[in-house]
Amino acid sequence: MANDERTDPGGRAQIRQLGSTSYNRFPSFSPQVAINDRGDAAIAWTGRGTALVTTRSAGGTWSTPTTVSKQSAGATARIALDNSGNAVAIFEQVKLLGSSYVYPVKAVSRPVDGSWSAPTTISAPSDYASSPNLVATPAGTFVAGWVDDTTNTVHAAIRAVGQNVFASPSYVGVGNSLDLAVAPGGTAATWIGPGPAVQVSDANTP
Repeated sequence: MANDERTDPGGRAQIRQLGSTSYNRFPSFSPQVAINDRGDAAIAWTGRGTALVTTRSAGGTWSTPTTVSKQSAGATARIALDNSGNAVAIFEQVKLLGSSYVYPVKAVSRPVDGSWSAPTTISAPSDYASSPNLVATPAGTFVAGWVDDTTNTVHAAIRAVGQNVFASPSYVGVGNSLDLAVAPGGTAATWIGPGPAVQVSDANTP
């Protein structure tokens, strides 16, 4: 792997270019970074139809980027970490259904010191997803959210502490432009609903 590692002119931080020559031949889009309280970190981004992830334990070095999908929509990869170092990433898959394309939400996960799983669908298979979001509580609840543009509805799926799969998605409301936030014990969602007006919903999530 060709990692370009250097220090910024002020000597304040280490700068590293992740990926190899083959990755960097194509544009990279919308990198997302997550870090937990002990300093573990993870990054997800999309390339030319691909979704990639890399992780770093506290005080360690970045792993070789892993391609978790070769059918992802651009700029849709999201990633989150809990305080144990467990990681989850989501992305929208580009899928031909009949004569039309749909964009269901897929998830991959990696237990601390483990390997990335195969992608699983966490939205409805025919969703035309947008605004993907992903957060994790420190204790290990992962919450994914997205908008189905076909019905203009907001949906969310939860992976509870100690589980390795997401529960079936739940309807949250009508609207678009979803954003999620998390704190110990709770998750909040906001989006633009009818009106247009800002909507908000929160839930207890250990």
